[in-house]
Amino acid sequence: PPHSPAGPQPPTAAGIAQGTRKAAGEHSSAMDPQGYVVINLRRHSSDKSWGFAVQGGSDMGLPVFVHKITRNGIAHKSGLEPGDVIVKICQTWCADFSHGQVKAEILRAGNELDFTVKKRGFNVAAYAAQTAPSEQQQQRQSEVSEEHVWRHGGPTFKNVVPKTYQILESQLPQSEAAGPSPASYKDRSMEEHSPYLKAQGPTIQRAFGEQ
Repeated sequence: PPHSPAGPQPPTAAGIAQGTRKAAGEHSSAMDPQGYVVINLRRHSSDKSWGFAVQGGSDMGLPVFVHKITRNGIAHKSGLEPGDVIVKICQTWCADFSHGQVKAEILRAGNELDFTVKKRGFNVAAYAAQTAPSEQQQQRQSEVSEEHVWRHGGPTFKNVVPKTYQILESQLPQSEAAGPSPASYKDRSMEEHSPYLKAQGPTIQRAFGEQ
């Protein structure tokens, strides 16, 4: 009698496509013979986010990979994980795509988005560790810049004293100089003006007509 195969046979590409196509709102994944996993994401409206972020692209010298996943979002529930390398978007291979082309292809998919991924093919933790110092440096530079702007251009309020009052106060006796600055020099009576006008300092004028 013919012997049955030792184990389950890998599904064909047609079987994968047939088995993974679900109605809107359902999600599934399957592995193809090359070891890639096909993940199907569906949503009823574009108002609902997929719940993932991708990075990489040929212009960045990195593979296209899933960087972040929103917990309990569509992508999370469908099995997409940080570090999954995206090799195909729907029916389009994207290994040579720039980051902008990847984003455009995802948008073009609408509400039926299929990813062919290599599970955890990219070490997100190591990538984050390499990029963290430059991000911290940018943050420090930003903090210094903000502090500089605040110190030199912030909303400071100063009590501005006219230069005339400063000159007069510098030449008065200490007891008089310690008093409050006059509200208006012109509003004072002649008797009040006389101590200022009769001062013999080189910068004080004498009263008009005085010999």
